[in-house]
Amino acid sequence: MKYRYDRERVILAMSGGVDSSVAASILKDKGYSIKGITLIMTHHQKGIEAARAVAKKLGFPHETIDVKKLFQQNVIKPFLTQYLKGKTPNPCIICNFKVKFGFLIEKLPILKADFISTGHYAKIEYDEKRERFILKKGVDPKREQSYFLFALLQEQLKKIKLCLSNFKKDLILE
Repeated sequence: MKYRYDRERVILAMSGGVDSSVAASILKDKGYSIKGITLIMTHHQKGIEAARAVAKKLGFPHETIDVKKLFQQNVIKPFLTQYLKGKTPNPCIICNFKVKFGFLIEKLPILKADFISTGHYAKIEYDEKRERFILKKGVDPKREQSYFLFALLQEQLKKIKLCLSNFKKDLILE
C-alpha cells in the first residue's frame, strides 16, 4: 500500500478507537490519500493492532512512531511539576499542542503529507474577514473537544483536517 500522489495526502493519527476509525472512513470517502500513524507514548500502548486492522481493511498504510521520550519530557514531567505545586494542569492540552499535532505537523515533509487529521470532535474554519483560522465547537455537546485544542497555533490549524465536527457520537455508534 502506497500513497497516491495525485491527491492531497493526510496523516491520520490513529488511536485504534472508534473516532479515529470513523475519521479514516470519512477521509477515504472524500478521496484523500491516507497514511495511518499511531504514536507510541507509553510502554503499555493500546490500540495499535486495532488501528492496523482498520488501515488494512480500508486499504491504506499504517505505521507506529515511538514518541515516549518526547511525551515524557513535554507532557508527563511538566504535568508532575505543576501538580506537585498544587496546580491542576490538563495534560491533554499540552499533548495535543506539543506531541500529537506539534510533532506530526513538524514531520509532515518527512512523512510526505499535506495535512494531519484525528478523531477529535471540533471544527476548524478559515475566516476570510479576520484572515485567520478559527477553532470552533463540534455539534455534539457531549463529545465537543475544541477545549483540548485551544492552544494550537495558526501554523498548526492550517495543516489540520478534522472531519467529525458535524457528527454526534451516538449516531456514529449506531
